[in-house]
Amino acid sequence: MENRENGENPPNEPGTRRSFREDFNRGYANGLGNLDRSAYESFLASHTSLETCEQRIAAIKGELHTLELDLRRTQSETKGAFDSLQEHTHQHNLKTNRARRLQADLEIIGREQIQCQETRSRVRSQYSLVAGLLYLAAGIVFMAGDLVISHEIVAYALNIRNNLEAWAFAIGLAALSVLFKPAYERLLEIPYVEHGSDRARRRYVWFKSLLLVFAVGTLFVLGWFRYEAYKTDKLKEGINKAVRGLQTDAAPDALQKMEQQLQTIATLNQQLVNSPWATASFVLTGILFAIAGAVCLGIAFPILQAYWHRWCQLDWRLGRLKRQRSGGEKLLERLEEEISQHQTRMTICQQDLSSLVSLSALEVQRQALRSDLEKLYDDRKFAETDCRIASFNDGYERGAVRASGNPFLDATDESDYADGRETKAPPPPPERSAGEAETRKMPLHRSKLETRPYLAIRKIIASQFENDHLQ
Repeated sequence: MENRENGENPPNEPGTRRSFREDFNRGYANGLGNLDRSAYESFLASHTSLETCEQRIAAIKGELHTLELDLRRTQSETKGAFDSLQEHTHQHNLKTNRARRLQADLEIIGREQIQCQETRSRVRSQYSLVAGLLYLAAGIVFMAGDLVISHEIVAYALNIRNNLEAWAFAIGLAALSVLFKPAYERLLEIPYVEHGSDRARRRYVWFKSLLLVFAVGTLFVLGWFRYEAYKTDKLKEGINKAVRGLQTDAAPDALQKMEQQLQTIATLNQQLVNSPWATASFVLTGILFAIAGAVCLGIAFPILQAYWHRWCQLDWRLGRLKRQRSGGEKLLERLEEEISQHQTRMTICQQDLSSLVSLSALEVQRQALRSDLEKLYDDRKFAETDCRIASFNDGYERGAVRASGNPFLDATDESDYADGRETKAPPPPPERSAGEAETRKMPLHRSKLETRPYLAIRKIIASQFENDHLQ
């Protein structure tokens, strides 16, 4: 304000389209022309608002462009991170479900192993494998002996002369041991071995005792029968010696004695065959062999079955379950490692998504910038309209004053409104006298007749200014 009052030019402000010097020169010229300053003041205010709107529009456009780039980049990064998260989530779910099923299978295998081990510990025989094999061999021998006895009985006692029929009948009789074997197992052996109740034990002891008595009695009968057979053989041996001695004698009574001796041998054989001891021996031996074979087979089969079940079934199944469990545990370890890797990648993707700017926030910011830009467009339109109106009013005032013959308006250029070129301010007027100062203090707005002396003075001052300028 002090510089303007003293007539000095204000400093030029860089970075603006219109400098303070231009505005000063224009105001100075308008003051010399005695123009109304409100028109150009409105122009300056509107022009400043227009420049501010242009700057704000350019800044918001730059921000909007940067925001669009950030939005596209964020969308691309969000899509990539989300796709990666979905892929790892899908693989994580698949691996987790597979690991869960594998864990359930391993639990089933573990329960089967426990059951097999419990069954293996429960299926235990009191006898060794060798004892089982010996009982099996004894049972087979008893069946073979019973087969021979049965064949002799069938062939001679039943008078079956066909050899095939005799052997078939004998095998059927010998197979009675196989028939007796389940009865012995279910009634005596299994209750005694597995249950071990007092009743089963008493029954087992009674059966063994009776079988022992029966076996001893049979052996006694067989021993007595063997003694009779041995005695008969000795008698027959003595008779045979006597017969051989008579064969060397040629006496007529020697043949008669030989016939008597042979008749004695036949009588001894007949007595041996018809002896009750022989009959008891055959009968008791057949019964004993059948019962003994059934007992031996009844003892041997559970022993062999227990070892077969332990070694050939349970151990094989335990080995197979162990291999399955080992393979399943290795596979489960790999799955758990892969699940951990996918979980880590999922965490990284979630962290990436959380670190990105929210798309909704960017959209809201973009909408806000667009709204501000629309408002600035409206403000620019109004500012430009006001600027043009103010420019028109200022031009109209200048034209009206110039039409009245004011020489000071020639120093200005109307192109200042268009391109804002810097105009040279007219030099300050010379010092005025006291009369001129008083004249300066007169009212500016007068009628056309009242301003003519004033205009004449202005012309004199302008001519004097031009002369000084030319010098």
